[in-house]
Amino acid sequence: MRHIVGDAAVVAVIGPFNSYVAQAQIPISNAAGLLQCSPATTDPQLTRTGTPNPRNYIRVITTDDAAAAGAARFVLERLGKTSVLVVDDNQDQGTAMADWFAAEFGRLGGSVILRETLPDSASALSAMLASALAKRPQAIYFGGSGDRAATLLNAAVQAGMGGIPFVGSDALNDGDAATPGSFLSLVGEGAQDAYSVFPGLVNGPGEATFEARYRTSYDADPTPFAALGYACAQVVVAALQQIEADPGMSAIGLRDAVRAAGVDTSTTFDTILGPIAFDARGDVTPKRLTIYAFDTTARDWAYADQIDATGVGR
Repeated sequence: MRHIVGDAAVVAVIGPFNSYVAQAQIPISNAAGLLQCSPATTDPQLTRTGTPNPRNYIRVITTDDAAAAGAARFVLERLGKTSVLVVDDNQDQGTAMADWFAAEFGRLGGSVILRETLPDSASALSAMLASALAKRPQAIYFGGSGDRAATLLNAAVQAGMGGIPFVGSDALNDGDAATPGSFLSLVGEGAQDAYSVFPGLVNGPGEATFEARYRTSYDADPTPFAALGYACAQVVVAALQQIEADPGMSAIGLRDAVRAAGVDTSTTFDTILGPIAFDARGDVTPKRLTIYAFDTTARDWAYADQIDATGVGR
């Protein structure tokens, strides 16, 4: 990023992919007034810590807290389940996701019958599930990695809780059933009632055209992040188009004009995700999520639904 901001010809950056990379990059790009649009960073704190000046960071993906809260809305309103067992994997992100889900589920009127951390021993896990079974939860939400989610789901099925929805984050989307070590490969038929919540929209109004063009260009199917990256590119191009031509504008002046246009909260950008805008933090609105379910024919995750998480979470 230090190299990038030193190149006056660069007026915007699409990326990064990982939140921990963004934590290192943002202070550098921010000081240089360089617009960054990320298709993939979901850590809420990236846009809520400190006072950026000038403000430069935007993202087209929804934050983790809104995704977890949106999952709560999905379980309660779409699946019609009013009581849930909530478990985390004892890691920072998984714990936070479970906490955000539980808080929103309760706020919406649902009942969290138990809020637990996944035990390390099989005996402790059996005891926890026996306690949960006695309270008859209608669904399970897990915050954490795919392999740990598989441990919980397999044990839950053995304990008599098979057949109820099992919901997790996009960490469950770690490969199809033929991928060694993936969630789907580890749970087998137990995945038939599983759902994963992706913190972005992958079935927007321009998605079909984008996918066809992508396959023609690359002879491969695009990942969800490819579409989100393309949406970032559309935002950058739109920001450039808003700037009045001025042959006398300096490279630094152009860079700042692009930044100002990109973060303008009054602007709506037309993208393959549909119309989007950015709030004062730089977070996308509306906050649309994609729900995946297990396709028993393809033995893989498949698009099942979408839900708007705008107005939920923190």
